[in-house]
Amino acid sequence: MNLESQWALVTGAARRVGRAIAVELARAGANIIVHCNEGSDEDARKTADAIEALGASCRIVRAEFTDPAFPEAAARMAESLAGEGVVVRVLVNNAAVYPRTPFAEITAGEWDRIMAVNLRAPFLLAREFGLRMAAAGGGTIINVTDAVAFPPYKHYLPYLVSKSALSAMTWALAVELAPAVRVNSVAPGAVASSEDWGPEQAAKALKRTLLKRLGDPVQVARAVVCLARDADFTTGAELVIDGGASVN
Repeated sequence: MNLESQWALVTGAARRVGRAIAVELARAGANIIVHCNEGSDEDARKTADAIEALGASCRIVRAEFTDPAFPEAAARMAESLAGEGVVVRVLVNNAAVYPRTPFAEITAGEWDRIMAVNLRAPFLLAREFGLRMAAAGGGTIINVTDAVAFPPYKHYLPYLVSKSALSAMTWALAVELAPAVRVNSVAPGAVASSEDWGPEQAAKALKRTLLKRLGDPVQVARAVVCLARDADFTTGAELVIDGGASVN
């Protein structure tokens, strides 16, 4: 897909991986709708400034993913912001929560909150935008999963389940929306969290990689651009970006 002057919506684009994805899509020629949650206005504005410095248009949408009405409203807002008759051709489901949840302390409310943000919202957004893309002749959806969801680790069970399910949903969406809309996912490893780790955690993550170096959000963003722009015979695929850690 030629991204030049196409509109893309990136969720959770105020900082880190989401910001990198939004900026790299803009660098590839796309106009960007930046989604952020409450309290991220300043960071979202910084993302928008970086996008506009590249010559792309940018709009900001603020909303919480725990609201089940948001995806349908987001589709209407995006169309309104981008302009009458304009279809969002690229959707990147990046926004997620990553709370530590010891097994004995997982509540129904916390489970539902994590699933609402990490799984329900991406599905509803994919349905709203995917159907619009299909009716308009095509588009692409890219979900951000997690390379370390398998094998699982302690104290993050709901998060791990939500990301594993998002991988499965990617494949199912590819079937449902074919042939007009391609649906793929990227699965980052030690790229987004490394900036918050101490020396011991970073050393452990580094040791697991085959490339013997940690990644960064820009590498994830470039993979998203590749899937959106270049991989036009690819759907239902997951691109793992972890320096080879998953096979080491």
